[in-house]
Amino acid sequence: MTPQSLLALYLAAERLMLLAEVVDERIADNLRDVMDPIWDALSGDERRVLEEREVHFPRSLEGLQVPVSDDLYCPVPAKPERRPIPNGPIGDWRRAA
Repeated sequence: MTPQSLLALYLAAERLMLLAEVVDERIADNLRDVMDPIWDALSGDERRVLEEREVHFPRSLEGLQVPVSDDLYCPVPAKPERRPIPNGPIGDWRRAA
């Protein structure tokens, strides 16, 4: 296993552990026990980077904001084309879409 895959494995387990803390602390504790051997296999530099970082995990979607640029929006045509809704089954769904 390459060092990069060990680090990726540790980070994936850590994400699961953070999610598990919300559901059941016992599950999170079990995951922490599983993470210990992975932690021991990481290099000193990798452990130092992990220890010095800040991890923010939203526990609630309330107040969660995502920055959005104006490029997300596009102008709407003055008069959008209006088509009637078909009464029967749609035969060619790609054309109808």
